[in-house]
This record gives sequence, structure tokens and C-alpha cells, in this order.
Amino acid sequence: MKQIFVLFSVFIHCQCLAQFHKLERPTPIPFNEGIERGLLSYTLTGAYNRESDEIAYMDGIHYGKCMLLTITNKTDSTIYVKIENGRLLIPEDSSVQNMLVTQEVVFSVQPEQKNIIRLYAMCAELHDDIPCSDVNFLYGGMADSSLIKIAAVIEKTFSQNIIGQHAVWAVANNADSGEVSRYGANANTLKLTKILLIEAGVITALNPVIEVIPVAENKSVEVTKDAIEISKTVFFMSIGSVIAFIIMFFYFIFRKTNQNNTQA
Repeated sequence: MKQIFVLFSVFIHCQCLAQFHKLERPTPIPFNEGIERGLLSYTLTGAYNRESDEIAYMDGIHYGKCMLLTITNKTDSTIYVKIENGRLLIPEDSSVQNMLVTQEVVFSVQPEQKNIIRLYAMCAELHDDIPCSDVNFLYGGMADSSLIKIAAVIEKTFSQNIIGQHAVWAVANNADSGEVSRYGANANTLKLTKILLIEAGVITALNPVIEVIPVAENKSVEVTKDAIEISKTVFFMSIGSVIAFIIMFFYFIFRKTNQNNTQA
């Protein structure tokens, strides 16, 4: 009985480890590294099509998921790729605005296959033209430290909207309240944009001095894929522990019963 118990415990332990390793992901490579090493090729354009998309649909033109990346895996292995938050996307047409990536994304590309990804990004040049599907972009370097800071806060608060866009313009183009008001800002959005800038620790024309603005604590919990995967791992390990405990319990009961019978 003892040998059966030991063997079963080892089996449960191995199953838990197997489930844990299944949930592990390979380390993604930065997108620019994949390009430099010749592992990947890509085309990058604006997502907005002038001929077919509604002009009134501003989310998807110069902020939101407004950039379209088509990436090809040139190898015979699956590649996991990371697009960093704070990366600049540079248009081949100089009359079109540079774009700032505002949300990190990790994805896989199957061997010798294509994957199409829409990236969260924002305009980083206030007075230039919008990114459209007929304009090609190059994957540029990282932005300066101030833009990286505001991009991090935009991702953290999911301010992929006019509030975040105006914060980017305040940093990139030194836009003041009058200028952003011409692009849809009002008293409420201006206050929220200032909150983002203050949280990022960036001084601009919108917040030329350090202000104290009460920020409500965000108590929402985002359930991510990683959290789900960790929960699965904990679940399998917990099940294994419970089964091992039950077997141990009955083993000791069986042993105690045998000892009583022997004494009798």
C-alpha cells in the first residue's frame, strides 16, 4: 500500500509539472530584432481607408487601433514577437504624422505564415496629415523619455482616446489648452489629460506647474491571459495536493486498522 501511495504521489506531481510547463511561453523577441536578423518581413500602414471608412469614425484614424501591421515569418519555426510601448512609427511620406505606439503587444507568427495586427498608436505631430491605408510606415526607434512616460501611463489607464491623444500632443508638440480645444478638448477632458501628465511626471504647456489633482484610486482588476494561466497552474497543483492528502489519509486508516487487527 505504501508503494502504491508513493507511486501515485509521484504521478500527480509529474502531471502538475507537465501542466505548468505547457503554460510557459517562449520569450518573445523584439520586432526590430526579428527584422534585423532576417527572420521577419513586414508592411505597416495606417488602418484608415479614405475611400471606404466613415470619416466621422475618429477612433481608428489617429488614435486607438489606428495602425495596421502585416508581418511574415520567413522561418520554419513559430516566432513570438513583441512590439514595445513607446516605439515610433515613421511615415515614408513626410507630410504624414509620426505615430507613437501606446500599448505593448505580444503575438505569435506561425512558420512561413502571415499575421495581421492592429496596433494602438497616437499621432505625435499635431499639424501633419493622418495615417491612412495608402501610406507606408517604417518601424522606428524608441521615443524620447517624456513620450515613453506618457505612453506608459496611457497603457496603464487604457486612455486610448482623446484624453491620451491630447497628452501626447502636449508632450510632443507643446500644445496648450487653446490648441487642443480646437481638436475636441473641453474642461472635463482637459482635467483628465492633466491627470495623465501629472501621473507621468511630465511638465507641459497644459500643466506648466506641479498641480495637485485628486485621482480616484482605480480598483478595477484586469483579468489577463497570464493570470488565467497562473490560475490553471494553481488549480492543477491544488487538485494534486488534495488527492495526495486523501490517499495519505486512507493509507494511515488502513495501517491503523491492520495494527488493531494484529493486536487483537
